[in-house]
Amino acid sequence: MEVAVRVVQVACTLCQHVQESLLRPSSNARGRVHSKLDRSPVTVADWGVQAIVSWLLSDSFHDESISIVAEEDDETLSSSDGAALLEFVVEAVNGCLVEAPRYGLRSPEKELRALDVIQAIRKCSSAGGPKGRFWVLDPVDGTLGFV
Repeated sequence: MEVAVRVVQVACTLCQHVQESLLRPSSNARGRVHSKLDRSPVTVADWGVQAIVSWLLSDSFHDESISIVAEEDDETLSSSDGAALLEFVVEAVNGCLVEAPRYGLRSPEKELRALDVIQAIRKCSSAGGPKGRFWVLDPVDGTLGFV
């Protein structure tokens, strides 16, 4: 449970940074918010939190089976139209993972690449199973209010 609390603290840091950037008059908020097919918003924070939680839990419990189910998939970020959005997500993830040691967690030895972030997000589509730890994640509950 202690690791989970620390992981959430890092994830909250990412959310705060993203929300601050959305509120900044000079920022391009459009580049950090995407509309899903149902017209609900999804932000850099949604994908970034999933990537951070996935990476940190996998790193912390490397010998155990980690099963995560979360709301967002990587389809938009993996598309050719999603390249700019993916760049924002990677930047946000790396910007927060360097702060992980403040919370007693390990940072990656080098910055995550776009593919690393995509793979971390893909790990959040588990169907579950009888072994290991199972995590359920809704990165930003109420994204419309967040933006």
